Amino acid sequence: MVPKMSGFQKPLPPESLSGTVFAGDWDIEFLPARPYEVRYRAERASIGLAVDPQMGVHAIGTDRRQAFRARVGMVGFIPAGCDVYSASDQGGDYLRLVSSSANSMAITSGESEDRNLLRMILALRAEMLSGMDPLICESLSASIASRLYSLGTAKIGPGKGWITAVRMRRVEEIIAARLGSALLVRDLATELGLSTPFFSRAFGEATGRSPQEHIIQRRLQRARDLVLTSNTSLAMIAAECGFSSQAHMTTLFGRRFGLAPGKLRKNRDFTKETA
Repeated sequence: MVPKMSGFQKPLPPESLSGTVFAGDWDIEFLPARPYEVRYRAERASIGLAVDPQMGVHAIGTDRRQAFRARVGMVGFIPAGCDVYSASDQGGDYLRLVSSSANSMAITSGESEDRNLLRMILALRAEMLSGMDPLICESLSASIASRLYSLGTAKIGPGKGWITAVRMRRVEEIIAARLGSALLVRDLATELGLSTPFFSRAFGEATGRSPQEHIIQRRLQRARDLVLTSNTSLAMIAAECGFSSQAHMTTLFGRRFGLAPGKLRKNRDFTKETA
């Protein structure tokens, strides 16, 4: 039975409810918990991730509507060209990862008990509710897609020897030149003539960390140098180092160095006065 919809007068398209980040290969949409009714044809493939339990009715690729009940971590894969209808009286927080490349991934809908996957999903929701940093969102989306793929398919990596010293120097040059811009992992991969998944796996094999972590580390190092050696405002430093905001820089700065950039500058000035 189709539940009676309440709280609105006409169907709402997905984008009318969402906060969206455009990040490399991915458009990441956060749809907050609320009553909804949507009907659309998917222009690109998408991976749907339930962040709250929810129930309602849907019809995916068919005219036949049926009840659904989704637990946290439920995965829904929608291929490009698929007709979608979905409705719920209450809804629940939901993430959609939209990408043309997702259509070629071996991802199936269903429930997952994988704790690593759930941690990444929750981390992505937290980022969409706070900093909405494209680099972090891109990395988390790619990691989620890769995890879903690897749960059902043997992952073929490029090998530890692919990132040579010459290629690593090129990566560092690109990061240094574009540190103050909205640099994404896809941009590094494109510069090297690689797909984003291949580059990310090769970089991880070679360094033990993700390209996203490496970019953030370089941003933080540059920000620390500017805090200690200049009187540039913290807001300007955040912009120059590619952070989405001063608050976002402060949060990451505290995690990395154990104190806020403002405190570090005060310590610097106090040291100068007492020297």
